[in-house]
Amino acid sequence: MSNISEFNFLSVKGSPIVPESAPEELRKRLNLYQVFVKLYENHGSLLEQILKLENISEFSLKDKQCHYIQAIVDSNMVYVTTNLGHGKSQSLLQSQHTWTIGRDRNSAIYLNNKYVSRRHAAIRYMEQGFYLIDFNSTNGTYINGEQIYHPTKLEDGDSITVANITFPFFMSDNSCMLPTVALELLMQLVPKKDDNQIKEHKYYYGGAQPVKLWDREREQQGGLVNQISRLQTFEEQLSQQWKSDILDRFYSKQAVIEKKL
Repeated sequence: MSNISEFNFLSVKGSPIVPESAPEELRKRLNLYQVFVKLYENHGSLLEQILKLENISEFSLKDKQCHYIQAIVDSNMVYVTTNLGHGKSQSLLQSQHTWTIGRDRNSAIYLNNKYVSRRHAAIRYMEQGFYLIDFNSTNGTYINGEQIYHPTKLEDGDSITVANITFPFFMSDNSCMLPTVALELLMQLVPKKDDNQIKEHKYYYGGAQPVKLWDREREQQGGLVNQISRLQTFEEQLSQQWKSDILDRFYSKQAVIEKKL
C-alpha cells in the first residue's frame, strides 16, 4: 500500500491538479473536495443549507433563518414584504417603487453582513414587473445561481443570492374572492366542551341515597344554544332558507332532548 506522504499533490495552494500516481479512490476524493471548496467560495450559504438537512430535526424554522422577499401588486398599491432586515416580516412601502439592499443602514432592506456591499443591489418595480439590479457590488448578485450585470426581470419562485445570502423571491399580482364556508363546517369550528367540564348533578328520591348522574342531555342542549348564539354574527350572510334549516334542526333536537328527560 502506498504511503500518502509520498505523494506531492496540492503543492500549490488552490491548485486543481491531482497527481497521476495517486490511487483512483484518492483522486476521486480530492476532486470532490475541490468541488466543495469551489461551491463554498461562491455559494457558501447554499452549501450550509444542504449540510443542515442531515440534522434538520435539530433546527427549528427560526434557527435556520429562512429568509424571503414577497412582492405584491394590489390594485394601485405596490409593496414588498420581507423578513431579511430585522428577522421578522415587515411590509415595506416605497413611493418610487425601489427597494435598495445593502449594508448601509439607510437601505430599505438592511443586511448586517460583511460580505454585502454598503449599496449592494435593488429591487425595482416597473410596468413590466419586478427587476433585480446590481450596483457593481464586490461579491455580486445572482438569480438562480447566475450572476447578473444588468437589470434582470424576476419571476415568481426565483432564488436570489446577495453575496453569501440566498433567499427565495415570490410575486403576487392577482387575487380572487373565495366562496363562503359551508354552515356544517362553521358549526364544527365552534369550540366544544370537554367531558371533564360537564357538571355532575345529584338527584334525591325520597329518603333513598343520592344517585349521581351525568346530565349530558342538558349540557348538549346548552351547547347547542350557545352555538346558535355565536352563529348570529353570520346572520347577514345567511339566506332565509339556511335560517329556516337552522331553526328546524334546533327545535327538533330540543324536542328529542325533552322526551328523554
